[in-house]
Amino acid sequence: MRDTASDDINHSKQLVRAISEELTNINAQLVNTSYLAGNKLSAADIYFYPAIAFLEKMIVMPDAKKFEIDFYPVSDKLPNLAKWTSGIEKIQGFEDAYPPHWKDK
Repeated sequence: MRDTASDDINHSKQLVRAISEELTNINAQLVNTSYLAGNKLSAADIYFYPAIAFLEKMIVMPDAKKFEIDFYPVSDKLPNLAKWTSGIEKIQGFEDAYPPHWKDK
């Protein structure tokens, strides 16, 4: 049987706090740079974007309220990260690479 985040609320809350801390650090870094590793698009951006997009899909789910998420909505709480995601989404070919099952219907 597969465990879920709800199976161990305290552990999940610890993970959310760690994620929040990392996202806060990344948000602060993006004050000075356009991309994660500087001012040019790099593999770091391409690798990290899906993780952020997936996280944003998960934090709006009803069960996510249990975990005291303090970085939602990302556009309000982490504006530099939100600006970065918006920039990634404008890259030529982005729409072709976006998972079809993630698209809002």
